Amino acid sequence: MKKILIGLFVIIFVVCSSLSSANPQIELAKVEKVFQSYFDGIKKYDYQAMRQACTSDYLLFEDGVVWTVEDHIKFLKPLEGKASITYTFIDVKKHIEGSVAWMTHRNIAEAVFDGKPAHFEWIESAIFKRENGVWKMALLHSTTAKPTQNQ
Repeated sequence: MKKILIGLFVIIFVVCSSLSSANPQIELAKVEKVFQSYFDGIKKYDYQAMRQACTSDYLLFEDGVVWTVEDHIKFLKPLEGKASITYTFIDVKKHIEGSVAWMTHRNIAEAVFDGKPAHFEWIESAIFKRENGVWKMALLHSTTAKPTQNQ
């Protein structure tokens, strides 16, 4: 009888744990945190944060160029101390299905290169997958945005 009660307790605990971790809003918040950590890594030249946010086979598609996270880091390293950038994300839409999540958004960047300001806008989509219970970005697809009609 004692073994049965312990078994039932374990089953209830596992079911309750899996239900709480499967809450889509909680999982989407985790996904967004991973996404933000990647861009914070770019902003701070924190390459470890960028790596930690991505799957081992992560790819960035940007205007016809394919980069790995290491390619992106190689691009950033010469800019350290010479450039700064801040990102704003608008029109964000997030979705989740099981162990896959995706976001679409408009990325607006304000940068300064050698004291000269620059403005960039991209339309992007990011795909995430949960590996061993941890969300990672697997793909970022970025296309230079055309000006909206209001501009």
